[in-house]
Amino acid sequence: MASADLLPKHPTFNNFTQGWNALSGYSFTHFYLNTFGLIAGVLFTTIVSNSLVAFGFARISFPLRNF
Repeated sequence: MASADLLPKHPTFNNFTQGWNALSGYSFTHFYLNTFGLIAGVLFTTIVSNSLVAFGFARISFPLRNF
């Protein structure tokens, strides 16, 4: 039967090392670098699209623009 304790009686860092090397052929570092690549692409796309929209709002005349 499993224990209902919140904290283990004998804490260990073994689970962290097993999680880091969980999949054969891929390490956690591989997924970490993939995440940073994805973030860089999303950040670049967001900056470019927001700049274009801001430029459009600056040039278009619409009601309550100077509110």
